[in-house]
Parts: sequence; structure tokens; C-alpha cells
Amino acid sequence: MKKWSIVLMVSFLAGCGSAKVDLPPNFGKLSGQTSFNVRGVSASGVVVAVRTEKNELRADSGFWAELLDRRLTEGGYTRETLDPVKLGGLEGKSLRYSRKFDGRQHRYWLAVVTTPNHVYLIEAGGDAEVFDPQKGEIEKVMTSFRP
Repeated sequence: MKKWSIVLMVSFLAGCGSAKVDLPPNFGKLSGQTSFNVRGVSASGVVVAVRTEKNELRADSGFWAELLDRRLTEGGYTRETLDPVKLGGLEGKSLRYSRKFDGRQHRYWLAVVTTPNHVYLIEAGGDAEVFDPQKGEIEKVMTSFRP
């Protein structure tokens, strides 16, 4: 889980605002997460998180998705998909990545949606062996996003 703590901190602006998702019953809610609106973890180490950032540049989700994609691919992640998404009534981008850590395959999913004032990041990550069987639950968490 420690590695995913680092992955889920792809930070680019100071956090603000609020947003929510519905965590599955088999996820524990992590408290004291000042950088996140919501952050949860499964017993097997899959992490899901939501955070809100100021959209000081007033850029759209395409801009933020491209910026995050560049940072992640330069950091060794392999993008598997980049698709349009609508979450919480907002248009955005869904990006999915994989990467090997210590010889094991990991997944990292990210959705970014924007308003003129906020950038919302909905993230999930974990070891592919435990992440893959939970894909359905993770998708439900991500689609339950509401600003």
C-alpha cells in the first residue's frame, strides 16, 4: 500500500473544495487524509481516492488529462486507455495505466473532470492480482462521484 500512497499523490495544485464517492462495504475509510476528500482501502490493499484541486488555470479536463498523462508516462507508467467520461454530470477523461513494481504488475486508474473553478481527481490503484477481481466495484466507486 505504501507505493500507492505515493502514486495517489500526483499533486499539481493546492487542494480545496469537496467531492464524494460511495465506498464499497469491504473498503475501510482512511481518516486524517487532508489532501483527499475521500480515501479508502480494501483489505487486499486496493486504494481509491477523490480530491479536489483549484483550477487556477481555468483549463478543461483535456488539458489536465494531458498534463497528468505526461507525468505518469515519464514516470514509467504505460497508458492502456484514454477515454471520454461523464461523472457527476461533468465531462472529463478516464485514463488507465499499468506499471511493474518489484516484478509485479500494478494498475492505476484516474478520472479527471473539471469546472471553471475546480479539478476533480478520482483515483484507484493496486496490485493487479487483487485489483483485477475488484474492477467492477472500483468502477462503481468511480461512477458514484459527485461534486
